[in-house]
Parts: sequence; C-alpha cells; structure tokens
Amino acid sequence: KMVGFFPEKYWLIETKKKFFKDKGKEVKKKSKKMSIEEISDRMERQYEIYTKVKNILLQEKPSYIGIESYSYMGVSLAVQAEVTGIICLAISFYKKIFKEMKIKVIFFTPQSLKKYITGKGSGHKEIILKEVYKKYSIDTNNNNIADAFVLGQMTCDFAMIDSENKIRDNIESYQLEIFKNIFSTKDKVNSILKSKKKRK
Repeated sequence: KMVGFFPEKYWLIETKKKFFKDKGKEVKKKSKKMSIEEISDRMERQYEIYTKVKNILLQEKPSYIGIESYSYMGVSLAVQAEVTGIICLAISFYKKIFKEMKIKVIFFTPQSLKKYITGKGSGHKEIILKEVYKKYSIDTNNNNIADAFVLGQMTCDFAMIDSENKIRDNIESYQLEIFKNIFSTKDKVNSILKSKKKRK
C-alpha cells in the first residue's frame, strides 16, 4: 500500500500548502508578532495535522510513503518545514508501532512531480490538472488533489521498482528518468532495462 494513492484522503501527506492556505492565512500575515490566541490556534492546527496523518497511516498501513519536498515558490519555507516536521513525526510514530514492516519514505521534488505528469520539470498548475484528467480521468479543479494523485502514482512506480524489480509496461521514458536519478532505484532501473534489451 502506498500513502498518497487516493488524493481526497491523503492531501496532508502530499502538500504543505492547502492546510495553511485554507485555515492559516493569519499565520502568514502576522509572522513577527502573534497573540496568545493565535499561538494556541496554530498549535491546534498542528495537532490536527499530526492526528489526521497518524490516523491515515494506522488505518491504511502503507509500506511506501511519498511526500512532496520543499517548494521555493508560494508558501514560505518556514511554514513548509513546520508542517513537514509534523508529518515526519507522525510517520516516526507509525514506524515504531510497525517495526516489522520495511517502511520507506520517499521525497519527490516539485520539479520531478511536474515532469512525471507533463514530461517537463516546469509548468502551470492548470497544465497538471489537464494532464491528470487526460491520463487518469480524474476530474478536479483542486491543484492539491491533482498533485496528490500524481504523487501517489509516482510512489506506486517507485514501490514496483524497489520491491519487485519491475517497471510498468506503459511507463514513459521521461517518467523513468526520475527514478534513474533516485539513488535507491537507479541501479535497479538500469538492470531492468538491460534485461529487457537481452530478451528482445
């Protein structure tokens, strides 16, 4: 099982943006001085993120978890680091409970996510929405849900390469390039490709 596969449930794992865009606008605006009430509200949101992520992990029991790494556009790095830390804390809790499972956490860059779905490492969010609909028939106008779905697909491909030494028959060459650049799957991808060429 891979966290991120069903985006409606896993958007918190996928991105650091949505939660603070929806509920944390005052945090971004008043970063220098915060009242006791604002600090309390922020802590409640942090706990809510932690609880939701932890509950999803305990319910689904994934062995592979995909997370989008920091973006240098949009939400501040401080906010991204804060939420990523909370998510990683929930993952650490989960890993301690299921010690017998070989749980792997993969960080994918925003550029690799865009390349996976569009073939390029850059592009507007609207292009990603269109490609997700065209390739997977997922109809959404929510950028975070689209990103989460793509991240889930990337995590599935990573898991197949890592655990089964296989690649999808219909995987695109530009998608495969992403996994060639990941240390833990680089040699496996090259080995799979070599064996395929020998069979031909």
